[in-house]
Amino acid sequence: MGQSTSQLYSANDYELVIRTSKELEKSLADVFGAKGDGLIEKVNSIEHEQQLPRDLVINIRRLAHTRNQLIHEVGFDQLPDRNNFIRQYEDASKLLQEIVRKRNPNYNSNSQGSYCCVM
Repeated sequence: MGQSTSQLYSANDYELVIRTSKELEKSLADVFGAKGDGLIEKVNSIEHEQQLPRDLVINIRRLAHTRNQLIHEVGFDQLPDRNNFIRQYEDASKLLQEIVRKRNPNYNSNSQGSYCCVM
């Protein structure tokens, strides 16, 4: 209680970005049947069919864009706003969980996607 959420995550921005991206990709694929090579392709493959909220789609694309900048752009070596990135990830993960629970009240998140904190 009272502990900052950023303390639950890796101190390394690269590890944080990669692990959170993998977690969202896994959730989108396992729970929603998304297809594609990365977050953007996966969310694009299901956004209309699954009727995902526009805010969620935008948030996931924003996370993917930040991830791509960190991985591919020379000179972009750290998250410009680490706490905001974590907040965006947590918001997306929470909203995905809520969607699953509304659509299937008997769904056990531990059986398909883990929706856990990234250490």
